[in-house]
Amino acid sequence: MDDLEFRRHVYADPKCQNTEFLSKKNETEENHLFVDELQQFDKKLKRAMDIEPPKGLAERIILNQALQTHSRMEQQRFIFSIAASVLLVLGVFFYIFQPISEVNLEHEVLAHIYEELDHLIEQQDKKTLDINQALAQHGGEFIGDIGKINYLGSCDIANKKGIHVILAGTHGSITVLMLPDVSINKEKMVSDNRFHGSIIPTGSGSIAIIGEKNESLNEVKQTIKQKLSWAI
Repeated sequence: MDDLEFRRHVYADPKCQNTEFLSKKNETEENHLFVDELQQFDKKLKRAMDIEPPKGLAERIILNQALQTHSRMEQQRFIFSIAASVLLVLGVFFYIFQPISEVNLEHEVLAHIYEELDHLIEQQDKKTLDINQALAQHGGEFIGDIGKINYLGSCDIANKKGIHVILAGTHGSITVLMLPDVSINKEKMVSDNRFHGSIIPTGSGSIAIIGEKNESLNEVKQTIKQKLSWAI
């Protein structure tokens, strides 16, 4: 499968499980991240399309049509179809790209982890160098190893692109979400019935470190804070 055919497959079905497609996906880090980004966009678009229309919208439209004359009805129907298309596009756009308040960042992080639970069992055996290649565009790098890396991909948190990393922990996998463009003023705690962790400010962004309830995260947190360097 050449690069052009691979990209056509990604746009058509980013979740394709064809053996040749998966082999091409894992051929380079760029291919892997490209597939991840398309999968993230599909999830965002699905959530946007699941938004229910306002109550009574259909009834109001029917009533409006009933009150028009036949000639004006045809004209307004045309105008309405254009307006509805524009509003739908704008609605999807603002839903996907609207800024998220810092207060909801913890919920956004947990929601992303639950959406991608399958990554917790990945065994990709990535290297710190692979993460540094993804971090380079943000002016960051890790000076030294940060542990066993089972997964590396992209993520979309607070409408900003980030880097999704899974480290091997003592009692399970530890999720590290590096969010170079999502700034917070102070450390924020994250917790629910299954996971716990925190989001820490770093550089011009933040990093979420989340593990299972019985997982100790202090060592991982200190390792990341000590070994992460920002050039900008």
